Formats: sequence, C-alpha cells, structure tokens
Amino acid sequence: MISAVNNRGLMRFMCYKGALNATLFIGFIRRLTLSGSGKLFLIVDNLRVHRSVKVSQWVQAHREEIELFFLPAYAPEHNPDEYLNNDLKQQLKNRPKPDSQKQLVDTTSSVMRSLQRRPARIRACFHAQHVRYAA
Repeated sequence: MISAVNNRGLMRFMCYKGALNATLFIGFIRRLTLSGSGKLFLIVDNLRVHRSVKVSQWVQAHREEIELFFLPAYAPEHNPDEYLNNDLKQQLKNRPKPDSQKQLVDTTSSVMRSLQRRPARIRACFHAQHVRYAA
C-alpha cells in the first residue's frame, strides 16, 4: 500500500501487489496530480524508488504540476504518513487475522476508506512535534 496525507485532512491511498517500483509510484503520483488543484508539493522519504531515474524524469517532465521534497535519511518521525500507518496498524491488529492476501487487502482498504472519512484524524498526523513543519 502507498498513501499520501495533507494537512487539510485529505488522504489518498493505493493497494498493489508486490514491491513498490517506479511505474507504480509514478501511477500513484499521477493520480495525485490529477485530483488536486494547483501544483502538488509532495514530501517523500528516501526510498530508492522515489529517487529513481524514471521517477526523476517523470517529475521533471511534470514540474509545473508536482515537486518532490525528500526527508532526511532514517527520519520516519518527520513523515506525517507514518502516523497514518500507525493508525492503520492499530486498527488492523484489532480485527480478525486475514485468511488470504485478498482478505488482507480488503480489510486494509476498508480501514483506509474509514480513515479517509475522518479528516480530523488525518490532520492530527501533523500535530506531532517533528511534523509541524508541514502544517
């Protein structure tokens, strides 16, 4: 799963099979640029995919629509999306263990859709001291 949050309480996510690669990441950020108004400023961690040549070329070609900002290495506490991931994990652990990958995806999607309907909870991801820079 990949997700993005903003300080206005919006959240987008995408479930996928396998490891995140440049093509999947570009597909996700393309969707983000299409759903927004104005230029998108996206804060990402230092995952190798985020810095790949293919992603860099795509972002450069769409520089009027999107700009990436990279967090310092090994700094998950500075990533508001990590707080969302914690919420997801807490809710998943309180549900029955899935019997299949499909059930896991369905349950994860259900929890994420539930979180999407709670903009105050998404905004709370920006209250921690280390992420106030993005508020």
